[in-house]
Amino acid sequence: GEKMYEELSLAAEELIPTEDTKIMRTQDSGFSTEELDHMMDLLHETLDNDGDVRQALMRLIPTYTPDLVHAMDVPATAEVPLCTEA
Repeated sequence: GEKMYEELSLAAEELIPTEDTKIMRTQDSGFSTEELDHMMDLLHETLDNDGDVRQALMRLIPTYTPDLVHAMDVPATAEVPLCTEA
């Protein structure tokens, strides 16, 4: 048979054992509502500049690494509606 193994945790998460020795659960520190509001405000302020958005994401998410190969400082030229009426 094929051995299946996949690790679905981040380095910053604490691994906690369960009753099954092969299964672990994670404990994340989480964010308070105030912290999340601050993060959203910071991201909203940077929406007009891709470089600023990347810098904000790198400050807010320590494990975030931007894909600089595909990064371009090209402004959006059109807005696409999220939904349309039939």
